[in-house]
Order: sequence, then structure tokens, then C-alpha cells
Amino acid sequence: MKQFVTLLLILSCLNCLGQEISSLSFPTSVGERVLSDNSHNKENLTRVDSSSEKLYNNSIQLILGGLSGLYSINYERQLQSDKLNISTEVGYSFVPVNLGWNFNHSFIGAINGQLGRNKHKFEFGPILNLYTRGKPTDPAIVVMEGEKSFGLYLGGRIGYRLELPDKRFLFKAHFILAKNKNIIFPWGSLTFGFRF
Repeated sequence: MKQFVTLLLILSCLNCLGQEISSLSFPTSVGERVLSDNSHNKENLTRVDSSSEKLYNNSIQLILGGLSGLYSINYERQLQSDKLNISTEVGYSFVPVNLGWNFNHSFIGAINGQLGRNKHKFEFGPILNLYTRGKPTDPAIVVMEGEKSFGLYLGGRIGYRLELPDKRFLFKAHFILAKNKNIIFPWGSLTFGFRF
């Protein structure tokens, strides 16, 4: 009988000890719950802040100069990432053949890499111009023999890009090195764009 009573006392003591341990661990779980709630609140706040920012991933641009020579109207699509922003660009230019310019129709394609997290960015990338050359009706414009009615210019450009976070205006200035056949020549461009 004494052994049975002793066994009951030991079990009850162990039970009380277990309740004390669980009660001691309870504030820790509450603290973890508070920390997790705070982290969820921070995540919600960052989501609200990020959603309140206006993101303009598209733009229509007027390029003066550029690989088309005189001007071009371009469309650009921005692809966002954490470290490097990349955009693709297509454009078109038309110059009447009687002006004596080398290009009649120009089709522009480019890939732009951008470095920088604020409004000032460094931009770089390859660019190409697939052009057609028409036959001028003005006899004063001489077309060299052997010239094809189409051609391809390849180039690379580096420059400066300005885009304000909450504004639709876009400005770019580029230095271009272009190549056609065995001729390499420098050129430049100024870009004025509208983002949407």
C-alpha cells in the first residue's frame, strides 16, 4: 500500500512539473506568434507600398539620329528584375527617296540593358537597322551600281537614361558605333519618350 501511495505521489509531482514546464514555454509561443503577426503586417505594408507605386512598362519614343540616320518612332517594353532591367525596342523610319538619304524604310530592333535603381540609369545594348533603298525619280540623285535595294546595319550603343518614378516623361542620350560591310562609323541619338 505504501508503495502504491508513493507511486501516486511521484506521478502527481511529475504531472505538476510538466504543467509548469508547459506554462513556462507558453510565453515563448506567444512571442513567436507576435513576431509572426508583425512579419505578416510588414509584408502587407510592403505590398501596399509597392502597389501604390506607378509602374510604366511601355513607352513611345521619338529618336533623333539613331541607327536609322535621321529619326525613328520606337516602341519600348520594359522587363523588370531586381538587379538588371532589360527592355526590348522596335521602331520604324521613313524618308522619301528623292531626299537622297541612304535609307528609304528602316526597321529598328534593339535590346537594352539598364544599370541603376534611381531615376538616373546607364543604358547599353545591341541595335540593328534593316533598311530598304528605293529608286529615286529625281535624275540628279545618282545611285551607285551594284547597290542592293536592302541592307543591314549592326551597332552597339551606350548612354544615359532619365526616367522619373511618378512621371511619364523619358529622356535618353546615346553614343552609337555602327557597322555596314567593312565600314565602322560613330553616331549618336537623342530620345524623347512618353511612358504608359
